[in-house]
Amino acid sequence: MITEIHADDFPMIYARLVKRFPKKPWLKRTQNLDHERTANPISIPGLEIENRIAYGLTWYDSGVHPEDSKRWGAVKVAMGFAIQVNALCEAEALTGSNSLAGRVAGAFNNPADLRAMVLELHAAIGLHRKGLTVEWPETTGSSSDTFDILAKGGPNDSFEVECKSFSPDKGLKITQKEAEGFFGVLLPKLSSTLACGEIVGVSITVPKKLPTSKPALEDLCNQVCAAILGNSPGIEGMFTLDKLPVKPFAHGELNDQEKLDELFHKHVQGLAKAVGSMTLVATTPQLACVLLTVESEEGDR
Repeated sequence: MITEIHADDFPMIYARLVKRFPKKPWLKRTQNLDHERTANPISIPGLEIENRIAYGLTWYDSGVHPEDSKRWGAVKVAMGFAIQVNALCEAEALTGSNSLAGRVAGAFNNPADLRAMVLELHAAIGLHRKGLTVEWPETTGSSSDTFDILAKGGPNDSFEVECKSFSPDKGLKITQKEAEGFFGVLLPKLSSTLACGEIVGVSITVPKKLPTSKPALEDLCNQVCAAILGNSPGIEGMFTLDKLPVKPFAHGELNDQEKLDELFHKHVQGLAKAVGSMTLVATTPQLACVLLTVESEEGDR
């Protein structure tokens, strides 16, 4: 196991990865997400987190530099993944198999599969640092084995490790993607009605889950928008609204309106964390500020 890398190693790591995967499946993955990013800009942060390794490799391929701290952080994570994949695929090739390489290529299209592979690598590194020898069934030719990792050298000689990962919003009544879809429809409707300098803070509660059909979601957003503008508490059986205690900006706090989005995020970050449900913090083209949350009456689980 490789437990330490440096930025100077990145060109070699990436070159080896491309040699193994000449079609660069990470580029195809991020290109396939372009439509979703364009259709719903609110989804961009979530997509970049969910597909962090694919974006990190894509950004490195495009020539991103360390000065771009946000993207370079993803590059470092991606390179940590890539160097382990290179080593494992090379070990697997010695057995005459390429199933692991195929699994890696396919995982870029399924964030859950890639997340599972990352967990396996973290577990393996931890075991390696404890002085154990780590083997994957794919790299030993034991493709019939169902465990993820075989660890050797401990007091029990060897033991099998099965890794299970889950998304942060697994089991939630309203998932991150569902909330982003809801906010993506609601915000443009609400944005066009707000004046410069206006601040809106509202918590939206639905009886169970958000609607999945586009017409039903459009109708819900129209009704929520109208209720917010009319200071209504909601519609029985459909949703309820509660105002959030967003304080106005202090005098002189908005001297730089070009940084309004950054300033508003800082202004409400404590409140947004305290709410605990799916949250949107945004500013509009008309320079209004919006803090929205959505949750289910049935709770998170």
